[in-house]
Amino acid sequence: MRNNNTFHIRLLELQELASIMKVQEQTYSQLRDKVRLSTLDQQEVIHILAGAGWFAGAFLDTKLVAFRAFLIPQLDDIDHLGKDIGLTTKEQTSVIYQEITVVLPEYRGHGLQRKLGEWLMDMLIRSKDSYRFICSTVAPFNIPSLKDKFAQGMHIATLKEKYEGKLRYVFLKDLQQPLHPSYDKWIVMADINAQQDALKQGKVGHELVKQGEEYGIWYGKYNRSIKGD
Repeated sequence: MRNNNTFHIRLLELQELASIMKVQEQTYSQLRDKVRLSTLDQQEVIHILAGAGWFAGAFLDTKLVAFRAFLIPQLDDIDHLGKDIGLTTKEQTSVIYQEITVVLPEYRGHGLQRKLGEWLMDMLIRSKDSYRFICSTVAPFNIPSLKDKFAQGMHIATLKEKYEGKLRYVFLKDLQQPLHPSYDKWIVMADINAQQDALKQGKVGHELVKQGEEYGIWYGKYNRSIKGD
């Protein structure tokens, strides 16, 4: 395997549409559990590249081997993630999505998902745009993506069906009010009903822990403090 120092990251442009679609197609075709990845169609990719967000790409020399996207959602979207987690209409105007992340199978193990996430988060924080809430969705048992979201300080705000009936965790990060979680209950990931009950009680999922052979999520109360306190 090549040394990961040879990878470099930059924003992708509209003329690289074909490369983006090729990387996504190649990755999706090799997935055993295709439910875990909700792909973007060509028009959705064009929409983001044309100004509705950003695509960050990781390159090995001149070859695109991974990408990650941020999407600015439309407020009239009936599937707006802000609605799913109970944000007000005003709060929804300051939401941005962490969208799809795709890494070609032969280039996994280099931490590219994490590196792309850190690069985009740094760009977001340094930008002049006033985004407060970062939302994302992850399929249960997509362990690399779950680890990625928790490592960024995101938490599970709800667990419901999205994308035409596919079960998804909806993650949230509030840039103004950091999360200070309590450890009330560890729930095995396979127990969907117990997790949904905990979320309905006002708890959030904030850590992925494997006990024995089973993965589970720690749920606790959502204790927040204003940034800077």
